[in-house]
Amino acid sequence: MAAARLLAKAGWNSPDPVIYPTGSELIERYLEPLATRTPLKDHIRTNNRVTDISRVGFDRLKTRGREAAPFELRYQNGRGPESLTADAVIDASGTWFSPNPAGVNGLRAIGETDMASNIAYGMPDMLGRDRAHYSGKTVAVLGSGHSAIGTLIELGPPQGTVPGHGSDLAAARQRPGQGLWRRRQRQARGAR
Repeated sequence: MAAARLLAKAGWNSPDPVIYPTGSELIERYLEPLATRTPLKDHIRTNNRVTDISRVGFDRLKTRGREAAPFELRYQNGRGPESLTADAVIDASGTWFSPNPAGVNGLRAIGETDMASNIAYGMPDMLGRDRAHYSGKTVAVLGSGHSAIGTLIELGPPQGTVPGHGSDLAAARQRPGQGLWRRRQRQARGAR
């Protein structure tokens, strides 16, 4: 609500609340105006990459009182390394620049490295620039988080419900011997 009030003062028009935006629409229509047209613009740093986070006055061995100490963040930008302190840190960075591997237990799937040029990591713009690339194809979406679900929603109906169009979800956060992983292993051996 506070962000909407700031944006309204800057002449922003709120989107329809029953329509869910894509990731790029969320950036263009909400985050970008919030960061550039409101008083927050003097406090938001863009085009920076956080490289380290720690607690002021604490190293890895000292822990007593750590939870009350402010954070120190070090970051890189075009001017070189800088630092700032903060009372709280929210990591909402997702995995955009360091995607999770497709395999289980935090490891790459067998063959993933060799096929990396054929894998789209992150959330493609299924309704915009990436639409033609995926149109008319059967697409496997790996993952079990918001990006996977959002991509499936943008892809459309599940496999087999609309001729010539389909998508499947493979939940990669399963342990060997459970659900999808076990079923795929049996299919690979010719068993059902």
